[in-house]
Amino acid sequence: IEEEFAYQSTLELGEDTYDSIHNIPVVSELTLHTRHKLVRRLDNYRHRHGELFSKVVTFIEMQIVPELRRHAASGRTNIRIDDPLLEKEMAIDMIIDVLTERGYSPTAEFDEQIIPVRIDPVTHSIINATRKFWIFRIYFNASNIRR
Repeated sequence: IEEEFAYQSTLELGEDTYDSIHNIPVVSELTLHTRHKLVRRLDNYRHRHGELFSKVVTFIEMQIVPELRRHAASGRTNIRIDDPLLEKEMAIDMIIDVLTERGYSPTAEFDEQIIPVRIDPVTHSIINATRKFWIFRIYFNASNIRR
């Protein structure tokens, strides 16, 4: 019995360690009501932001679904998109939520590309433009094409 207690105590975090990390939620806390919250958000998008939601759905159908079809065998794709619709933060949330509801595992990452445009004739410094885009990384169950 003493050996078992000694073993069990080695599995527990020290009090000071626990105090340091206890504010970080465990996965089970984060995901407890995920589906319920997702459904509420989607219904909210449709009823309170219907015009934007319709644009997002069309965007997904036209820009993302073709890439999903193209990569159906691998079960993952990275899509780099520069579109004015994505300037609205809520549009990004909608895309993630719609794809999640449909069974995909998406993430979205913002990035910028610096593009040299010209050289200042006086200072000889390079004048740059910035191109903003989003990278969607989407994972899903691949087709089972092997027999």
